[in-house]
Formats: sequence, C-alpha cells, structure tokens
Amino acid sequence: MIRVEGNSRDFDVFVGMPFTKGVTDKKNGRTLLITGDYTHHGEAMQGQYACDPEPYTNLNGKGFGDVIRWINVGTGKNGFLGLDYNPDARPNAGMALKIEEVKNLCKALADFGMNTEKYVRLLSVPHIKESKQGQILRIEHKLETLDDWVSANISKINRRLRK
Repeated sequence: MIRVEGNSRDFDVFVGMPFTKGVTDKKNGRTLLITGDYTHHGEAMQGQYACDPEPYTNLNGKGFGDVIRWINVGTGKNGFLGLDYNPDARPNAGMALKIEEVKNLCKALADFGMNTEKYVRLLSVPHIKESKQGQILRIEHKLETLDDWVSANISKINRRLRK
C-alpha cells in the first residue's frame, strides 16, 4: 500500500491495483488502450493521433492534440477511472478542459462496455490523486460513477459553477 499525501484513505486503497491506460479523441471517441506495459500515454500515441507537436518529441513541451488521457485502475468491477481534467490547461495538454468533455468521455467508455458502476475521479495531473476541482464536482453534484456522469445534466452543473 502506498500512502499519497492529500488523498483520502479510501482513495489510496486503489494505488496497488492493476491498471490500464487509455487515450480518447475528444471529437470522435477513437480510443487507444495501453495494456500490459509501462509505456506512457505520449509514447504509445506516437504516430497514432494528429498531435502538434508529437507527444514527447518536442523538448519545449508535450503535445497531445485533441485527446484526453485516462487510466482504469483495478478490474472491470472494482477500482476507478481516473481522467485527466484541468480547465486551465493548454488545449493540447491531453486533458479534459470542460465538464462536457468529461461527460463525453464517460459516455464513450460506457458505450465501449465499461462497467457503469465504476467510480470516476478527476485527477490532479501528473499524479494518481483526485484533484480539488474533481472532488468538489463529485461531492456537490453527486458524480460518483460512470453512469452518474453519463446521465448528468451538464448545463445545470455549468450554471451552478458560474455562480
């Protein structure tokens, strides 16, 4: 067990579980799975997506195009989905910038057959640690599972966020 400072104890339980990484195009849902390997998202994406610059090839910064990086920690029935989310990130940072993008990714993963009872956590990149923004969204808007995100009324949430 690894304790991560700032995580709730319940969240840390997942750290030792197996994981699968993925990256999904924001526009069309095209998804690349990274299984059985320690390869990073950007390394696996080389030549797979239209990215400017290609991930990990530009020493001045990483470009991930119009995709969202994510990780499935645990098996199909336990663990959680961790999505990279930061509304203040660069457009090519590989993160969801809007909660609509989070919902769209959750819908794509549910459509692929992902367990809709799977917990969803918005991560504080580059760590497997729930972000403060994600924690607030989860608690205040009752967004625990993949199904909660798929059925969420995003326009209602956006109105509350603007207040």
